Amino acid sequence: MQAIGVGLDFQHRYSYGKPLGDLLDSLAARLSHVSIVGLVTDREVLSFKEMTALPILHHFTGVAPGGVEGINLNVLRRQRDISDALGALWCLEDIGIWNIGPYNIPYFAPPLLCQDVLDQTIAGVRAVQRETSVPFLAELPSCSFVAGNMTLEAFFGVLIAETGCGMVLDVSHVFSYAIYFNKEPLDVLTALPLDSVVEIHVAGGSIHPQHGWRYRDTHVEPILDAIFPILEAAIMRCRNLRAITYEIGLGISLDLVDREITRLQHIADAGGFVPRLAGRN
Repeated sequence: MQAIGVGLDFQHRYSYGKPLGDLLDSLAARLSHVSIVGLVTDREVLSFKEMTALPILHHFTGVAPGGVEGINLNVLRRQRDISDALGALWCLEDIGIWNIGPYNIPYFAPPLLCQDVLDQTIAGVRAVQRETSVPFLAELPSCSFVAGNMTLEAFFGVLIAETGCGMVLDVSHVFSYAIYFNKEPLDVLTALPLDSVVEIHVAGGSIHPQHGWRYRDTHVEPILDAIFPILEAAIMRCRNLRAITYEIGLGISLDLVDREITRLQHIADAGGFVPRLAGRN
């Protein structure tokens, strides 16, 4: 059984080595689902739906429940309508900072890990839950740096407990946080609220050659060998896991995509993972 889905950005639909529809056609027999980000217009939604018959997960853009200014309700309502039009099984977004006011930042940043931002993020997730009928999952952010007086594990533990939302566990992001603090990745993993994990993300990246504490979440490089033990442990420990998504970036080698899907499928099979994508509940 196909156990791995793929995560794509519609705005880069001509940057994957072949047009997005052709890419999906070539991979369809090997995939359990597709996760899509970057949809904006009704025409784009219709175009994407025509490209695939696979179950769809919708990655929000710009809702930012953990952002500096709080949730953007106009963007949320547009993304909600897109989720409905897609028939998405669930929606999700990284908890972190995408922009400051009208200005995009050059690299996605994790939230400031403190009580005030946690309270704001709880309020933001609750707003998403009020506005959407599609379940919302909060994604663990990539941590190229960390600021604040809380641990990531504590922040997400309270966020999940207070909102009851599900979680997207990006195992590459677990690694990024662990190396920043020189922690054991499996210790970070097991301190997270794993019973709330519905989806796992994994992607390629690298450690900065001069700054060994910084993980670069590029989505175009091979998956680091150090990520696979985290993935294997997560598959065993996340009792409510329903999907594993391999996220790829623009310009990635399609030969690499082929190899990584094969490797991830073997790991999923070895862990006895069977995706559950028949419905929203």
